[in-house]
Amino acid sequence: MKDTILQLHEEMDLAIARTHSPASDTTLTEQCYQIVAHYWQRVKQHIRQTGFPDDAAEIDFFKNVKAKFTAPLEYYLLLYRYHVYAEAGDSVLDQFRKDETDRIRKFRETHAPFINYFEQGRTEWDDLYFLRRKFNKAQRPPSQVYDRANDLWTNGDWILTLLHANRDFEQFLRSGPH
Repeated sequence: MKDTILQLHEEMDLAIARTHSPASDTTLTEQCYQIVAHYWQRVKQHIRQTGFPDDAAEIDFFKNVKAKFTAPLEYYLLLYRYHVYAEAGDSVLDQFRKDETDRIRKFRETHAPFINYFEQGRTEWDDLYFLRRKFNKAQRPPSQVYDRANDLWTNGDWILTLLHANRDFEQFLRSGPH
């Protein structure tokens, strides 16, 4: 199962690379988003058809694989918003950049214990964070359009999605004028 999903990820990366450019405007950003959304749909379909053979495979998927698809979706949403604000002028874009930097900082502060747990490679709470049967809906904010499938939710996967997407978006913001 994991091999199939990783193959889909590789195909997705190649499809994005064929856009011949990093997503530098709304059209390219939307195109990249659609590519990732297509592959994420395929992954969801595959998981629903095959299931997980055991808890370890389920934990591995939600801890190490899901965000390979959902984080780029979140990133392209952030990038699309950036381009929309850029069209409104420098002062509007400057405020957007400041607001996004603050949002990301607050996210990191709020989820620091989990982020540290993940980054330290710890595993003792993986069942709580990455098994669907342990899901606590009260801990999850409203989901994005790409992640409305509550049969594929855990307590920790959404935090990893935002963590990776925020890092990519910060890197984009730091890379200079666009």
